[in-house]
Amino acid sequence: MIKAVHALLDFVYLAQLTSHTDDTIHRLEDSLATFHNNKVIFIDLGVWEHFNIPKLHSLSHYELSIWQFGTVDNYNTEQSEHLHINLAKDAYHAMNHKDGYFQMTVWLERREKIEWHADFVVWRQHANRRVPLSQTQIGPPCPPAQRLKMA
Repeated sequence: MIKAVHALLDFVYLAQLTSHTDDTIHRLEDSLATFHNNKVIFIDLGVWEHFNIPKLHSLSHYELSIWQFGTVDNYNTEQSEHLHINLAKDAYHAMNHKDGYFQMTVWLERREKIEWHADFVVWRQHANRRVPLSQTQIGPPCPPAQRLKMA
C-alpha cells in the first residue's frame, strides 16, 4: 500500500513541475506504472471496489499532453466538474425521478437540439446580410500565421 501511495504522490509532484526533461517524463511514467502495479492492495483490503475512475484514467494522458502542449502545472478539473453540474444535476432536477437515466438522456438531447437550432438561426441571420462591396477584402487571402509550438 505504501508503494502505491508513494508512487501516486511522486506522480502528482512530478506532474506539477514547471519544466520537464526526458528524465522527468520517464519518471512520471514509471511512478504511474508502479501505482497501477500495486493498487490491487486497496481492493484486497476492501478500501475500494474498483479503479474505474475518470480522474485516475486521465493520469495516463499526462505524458502525451506534456509532449504536445507543455507543462500541466496549472491543470485542474474545474471544467469537467462544472459540466457535471450543468448536465447531470440540472437534468436530474428537471425530471420526476422515475426512470432517471432515460429522462436525463431525453432532457440533454432536447437541450442540445435547442442550442443547435439557436446556432442555426444566428448563422442564417448572418448569411442573409449583404456586405457592401467596398467592405470586402480584395486580393489573395492572407496565409495563416505561423506559430512556434514548444513542449
